[in-house]
Amino acid sequence: WSEQFDLHTYLDQSKVLEMSLFGREEIGKFSINLNELAAEETHKIWATLEGDAASVLILLTISATLGSETVSHLNNDVNTKEQQNLLQNKYSLWKIYKAEALASADIGGKSDPFCVLELVNSRLQTNTEYKTLDPEWNKIYTL
Repeated sequence: WSEQFDLHTYLDQSKVLEMSLFGREEIGKFSINLNELAAEETHKIWATLEGDAASVLILLTISATLGSETVSHLNNDVNTKEQQNLLQNKYSLWKIYKAEALASADIGGKSDPFCVLELVNSRLQTNTEYKTLDPEWNKIYTL
């Protein structure tokens, strides 16, 4: 595929990278514990798909460090107007709170919604909130 993705992590997030491959349906998936990899070094990894003999080659580099001002969950956010203006001037800051009264997409009258943010060639996706029409993410993303 020759695709490149830049993924940003935060202190309160899992350090396990999970990848799934799809055709018309899921082909397979694998996970990599990022804590086991050295930073600032490109790792050539042949990842074997779960339950399959097939492998996928990925080049993975863990780069840069996390700043102490990084905020990823709204419960940790200090909501002073001055701090919000400072963050908005420093970053393109997006807050994803929640959605309400979504249309049902599942047979049981619920949905499994997630939100996608795209800006130029950056794409972020929230976690999926299962079996709800009123998901709450309460996350902050920087693009």
